[in-house]
This record gives sequence, C-alpha cells and structure tokens, in this order.
Amino acid sequence: MASRRCTILFLLGAALTLSSSAAARGTAPAPPTVGPDAPLAMVTGLVEPPTGPPAAPEGRSTATDARAHPAGDVLLRTPSPTFIQSLVDSTKRENIVETIQRLQDFVSRYVVVDSCWAAGYWIEDRLRSYGYEEVQLDTFRTMTFQDSVYAMNVLAVKEGTTRAGEYVVFGGHYDSITTDNLGDPFAPAPGANDNASGVAAVLEAARILRD
Repeated sequence: MASRRCTILFLLGAALTLSSSAAARGTAPAPPTVGPDAPLAMVTGLVEPPTGPPAAPEGRSTATDARAHPAGDVLLRTPSPTFIQSLVDSTKRENIVETIQRLQDFVSRYVVVDSCWAAGYWIEDRLRSYGYEEVQLDTFRTMTFQDSVYAMNVLAVKEGTTRAGEYVVFGGHYDSITTDNLGDPFAPAPGANDNASGVAAVLEAARILRD
C-alpha cells in the first residue's frame, strides 16, 4: 500500500457559491455541453469537462474508451478486503454521534451568523488534533437570502508518496439553513442531517486515514 498512495483531500465547505457573473444575475451558471454519462458535478456546471482523455498509467497505453480501465490496473489499485474491513471496523459510533451533537450545539450554522464561522474553526481544530498539519481556511463570498457575505471552507491535505497526480476527495458542507431563515437570519438551524452527519463522516474518515 505504501508505494501506491495518492493525495487525500478532506474538504468541508460553508456554502456553495456561484460565479461572480452568475451571482450578479441571480442565476446559476449555464452547464457546459457534456454527455449523459458525465458526473453530476460536470453536468450541473460545478466543474469543467476535461479537455482531453486522461493520461495512461505509467507503462500502459490509453484505452480507446476513456472510461475503460485495464483489469490489471484496477486490481493493483484495489486494497485487500481484509484491509478495507479493518478500516470499517475502526470507525467509532460515539465519534460520529459526538460530532453531530457538537455541530447542533452551535444552534445555527447559517452563513450570516458568527456561529457558522465558529463551527469552521472547530472543524479546523478537530483536524489538527488528528495530526493534520496542512489545514487551510479558504474564504469566499456567497449569496444568502439577505445579502452577500463571506463564508469559509476548511481543507485538510494528506500528501501521497508516489502518485502525485492522483487525488481522493472527501467532502461535505458544515453550514445549515431552515426555511425560517428566509425572514429571520438568526432563527435556529441545528442541521443534524443537513449536513452535520456528512461532516461527522468526513471527520471520522480523516481520523481513520490519518496514518
């Protein structure tokens, strides 16, 4: 396994932001022209379609169909079922419950309130407590029901060793919202299932995969 590590990104965002031009119009950006089998993020315009076929793995030729992978390459990249099961067995229910409860305790994580930023800093501290030294805070501007405000993403990186061009991304959003925020930005929005549960899963994965 050590010779085939890729880089892992743990990304927890405060909100999904539009492009500046789209935000000015109040509409989402037009999705690019892609095939029906493209990833959802590509179909909806969140990421750009690739400009060319993916590069072939070292020592292999590119398949005619860019989606096809040589069977041997797939086998080389797949950890053993025993190793995967050991990771699954390492998960702790109490960690997940604790994270969900802690995020609910902020009362609201709507992006206009200070407690949303506090939640982001709490996530940063939790990632650093797991031993992640490269934790970045990325601020950006986003639209709310009331106004345009700054929000913050939290990104932790676990560098790989030999596959510098490959990434695995674990992502979720830690902000929360309720229909009451339409009229009252300070209304309670504990967001247990949207998306404290997703944050809990990402943080538990970060804990298990830290070594």
